[in-house]
Amino acid sequence: MPVFETCLPPPHDELVMTLLFKLALWHGLAKLRLHTEETVAIFHAATRSLGKIARQFLHKTCEAYETRELPKEEAARGRRKVAMLAKKGNKTTARRTQKKRRPGEPTQPPSTEGAPAVTVVQTVKRKLLNLLTYKWHSLGDCPFAIPWFGCLDGVNTQQGEMEHRQVKRFYVRTNKNQAARQIARRQRREHQLLKMLQRNRERRTAEQAVASAPLAEEARKAPPAASHNQAGTIEQPQNGTLHAASRSTPIRRGAALSSTEADPLPFQTSPHERYHVSRSERHHENIFKWVSEHHNDPAFPSFIPMLKDHLLSRLTDREYDGDEDGFGPDEHDTVRFVNDRIYFHKALRINYTSYDMRRAQDTINPRTQPNIMLLAPTEDDGDDSANQHPYWYARVLGIFHLNVKHRGFLSKSKAARRMDVLWIRWYGRDLTAPGGFETCRLHRVGFIPHDAPNSFGFLDPNQVLRACHIIPAFAYGKTPEYLPPSVARRPEERDEDYVYYYIGMFADRDMLMRFIGGAIGHKGLPSNRVTARSLLSAIFKYRSLCKQTVSIRYPQGELNSALVDELWETSLDHDAAPVTEYSGSADPARAASEAEEGVPSDEEDYGYQWNYDESEDDRNEAADDEPEVEGNLSDGDGAEEERAGEDSPDELGGEDGEEMWEDDFEQEGYASP
Repeated sequence: MPVFETCLPPPHDELVMTLLFKLALWHGLAKLRLHTEETVAIFHAATRSLGKIARQFLHKTCEAYETRELPKEEAARGRRKVAMLAKKGNKTTARRTQKKRRPGEPTQPPSTEGAPAVTVVQTVKRKLLNLLTYKWHSLGDCPFAIPWFGCLDGVNTQQGEMEHRQVKRFYVRTNKNQAARQIARRQRREHQLLKMLQRNRERRTAEQAVASAPLAEEARKAPPAASHNQAGTIEQPQNGTLHAASRSTPIRRGAALSSTEADPLPFQTSPHERYHVSRSERHHENIFKWVSEHHNDPAFPSFIPMLKDHLLSRLTDREYDGDEDGFGPDEHDTVRFVNDRIYFHKALRINYTSYDMRRAQDTINPRTQPNIMLLAPTEDDGDDSANQHPYWYARVLGIFHLNVKHRGFLSKSKAARRMDVLWIRWYGRDLTAPGGFETCRLHRVGFIPHDAPNSFGFLDPNQVLRACHIIPAFAYGKTPEYLPPSVARRPEERDEDYVYYYIGMFADRDMLMRFIGGAIGHKGLPSNRVTARSLLSAIFKYRSLCKQTVSIRYPQGELNSALVDELWETSLDHDAAPVTEYSGSADPARAASEAEEGVPSDEEDYGYQWNYDESEDDRNEAADDEPEVEGNLSDGDGAEEERAGEDSPDELGGEDGEEMWEDDFEQEGYASP
């Protein structure tokens, strides 16, 4: 969206930006892997809203601009027209030159000599947006399909489309006679060639391994070369990134390690840990010397006091409030850094639970992916505008850890404690341009000026929610006013910052659900609630269309969920069918029609057995239809005879003139009757 900003003059720019926002919202909702009734209701509202804005775009913006076809499209259309006219002209000439021929006379092809050349004069056609296509028409069916068939990510036409292309590629190589057999033969031939190619690759890999084995053995037996870590050869790496061979070399050094510096971090991180940082202590510096070398850097004022404030708040279990409340000098003296060292790291891995209750992980790197998001505090000095947005945003400048000893009466342990810390630069939310689902705009932020309090700070990695996608607002350009030249910027930024940035709330499914709220996997987070007024109204308006119990055969009726639950509990007992009082259809008119026409309800159609209340006439009619039987099975001897297994009067035997049944199989081994 930011790349389209201000490309068109108003009011078309506003319309295009709104259209892009609603398209992104619809696309994100359509690709969710887990839906609830609330998200399906929002999907219904987003579909209707997308249709309205698309028609406005067609009637206003598309009519205001004259769009024509591309040169390659014009050329292709011209070639098709020339070929069609040439083919039509040849057919006309053949009909005119055809004459009666004698029997046995050979047929002469029609002569095209002297035929006039085909000249086509065409103009560039105007191209308009066409909403009368099946693709646009089928968008409205997606929200209705989810309660019936599940989420739309379970089906994909890509595989079928790719296979169709392969069949078309084989078809042009056939003679169009029994093409299916020829396509199958070519497909098997291609499969065999691929298997031969794979075997050839494996053979060459094995030969290379055998050839390199003697060289590896010689390298193993050779004396070790001089190590770079030996004393006197080269200085130990300081902060990894911007280390120079000589201290006298003027170089600006930051807290981020370069890509060439090794900082071991296992490929797999335990999901039980909230975050993961390397345990290595290879890249370190004296914290006081490192800070003194940057005393003129605007990012380093009060670096150590602010760091000790942050560490003390964690050591004393004070709730995080943005490091606004500091400690005094006497309290700072109770914090000691072991060997006065600060240890730098390359990356931080954050584990979190996604919206669909799956484990997910983000990697934070100050050089490549430095932006993070965290939950905003619930209270902010009575500022109501600060609590309207659930998240805070920051850029990570460095990842490091310190071995800290805490003394004093507030100390809980005298032993050294490792504390992981993130050095960050805060983003501030632009209140002049509100974003969200109400305004159909992305949330806009910008860096806090360096002379403002708390423009820089420190953060506990446990506070990080996940990585955040932040996009520069290209339309507003760059400025050096927020921060003079500093190590807080990356070298490629050339000492400038963008004036504004946008929060990429459509970066992935989980990010979208964090802004919508109500995700199952985000339960327990204070921000996991639907707060947008437009989303709440959509939920109340369309929630009735999102029930999973809507019958496909009878769309107007609904299954009695309580009744189905009761049947499900007793469905394990197959000997006794559940007997439940049938309440009839929810629709009175439909219930009356079913009673008159004998149409089975949804429950009957699914094979359940019900116990209906019989009228007096039905009972009398059933009694008349019963056959007359000697004796009553419910009284005395008759019941005992039935339980004893004697023949029923309804069964026919030898005394009735019927022959006994003789089985063809041998009865040896079976119990005698």
